Amino acid sequence: MKIVSRILDINNALSTFAGFDWHQALFFDIETTGLNHRCSHLYLIGAMWLSEDTFCLRQWFAEKPGDEDAVLQDFLQLISGFAYLIHYNGSSFDIPYLVRKCAFYGLDPSPFHIESCDLYTRFRPLKPWLDVENMKLKTVERAVGLHRKDRYTGKELIELYKKWLQTGEPELLECLFLHNHEDLTGMIQIQRLFSFLALQNGILPLALERCEDEPDSLTLRLIPAETLPLSLAVEKEHICLSVGNGRISLRLPKRHDELRLYFPDYRNYYYLPREDRALHKSVAVYTDPAYRQKATPDTCYERRTGTFLPQWKDSFTPVFRENRGDKTGYFLYDHTLLDDINHLSIYAAQIIQHALS
Repeated sequence: MKIVSRILDINNALSTFAGFDWHQALFFDIETTGLNHRCSHLYLIGAMWLSEDTFCLRQWFAEKPGDEDAVLQDFLQLISGFAYLIHYNGSSFDIPYLVRKCAFYGLDPSPFHIESCDLYTRFRPLKPWLDVENMKLKTVERAVGLHRKDRYTGKELIELYKKWLQTGEPELLECLFLHNHEDLTGMIQIQRLFSFLALQNGILPLALERCEDEPDSLTLRLIPAETLPLSLAVEKEHICLSVGNGRISLRLPKRHDELRLYFPDYRNYYYLPREDRALHKSVAVYTDPAYRQKATPDTCYERRTGTFLPQWKDSFTPVFRENRGDKTGYFLYDHTLLDDINHLSIYAAQIIQHALS
């Protein structure tokens, strides 16, 4: 068995929005001679972890098929010091494969039962935004601007390993280690996609850089709390969102119109058809009974003319709508909104969440 250990100088791309302590996380990836554990063997395991502010890399290489047992035992010892296993599609292949190998050698597989994060599963919902044909690790890496030296697929490496067993050529061994190495560093460098997930979920803090107040639109220039790994432009329901170069631009349409403010306690209101509005019973009781009727949920409103901005969460009240069942709500816009930077940033996050939904 050959073991390689080194310290790597990698820009720390780990997101604070992953939901766990990165110092307790172990990245790993395996290379095997096939998919079926019964008729293939494990020839390489690579692991990376964060120690203080640097990354440590360790790779275990089976110099002969009989080293498989020793490779597994050493890796199991390392896992015991961590709380999370991080992998790419390891839930479907890597972990079940290793657990079955443990059973074959009579080893305790319980270290593999700690909390696990499958990056493939977590990032798969981002496929439309990555604009990729598949969610293979190499494809995702290219989508976020990463470029590999390694040119082989895992399947092609099987033949390289078999050839190395016959020839021992150093160049072949270098290719085997490089592929596994770049799988690990790739997993680390795509972690900023957690920042994009946070943006998509409306929880990424945004700092307001400036506002551009135009007669028919309001544009917000924002700086996200973490660098986003994607550049994109989205237009949805007249909202224009662009992300790139560490900045976010959000253009919101102003609506100059007459909208309705619906009252929830409609049983306490009368509807006046001639005036097309509802009045509270305490006031409407003085009107002619011939000109009033009991309000319903659809007729319990008052009308307001003004300039409105859209919202899909009731961040600003009162909330106006064109019709009661509309999902899009509006609030009256005035220039004092531009002075409330905190509220404006929260509002922007919610609008972005809607645009990316």
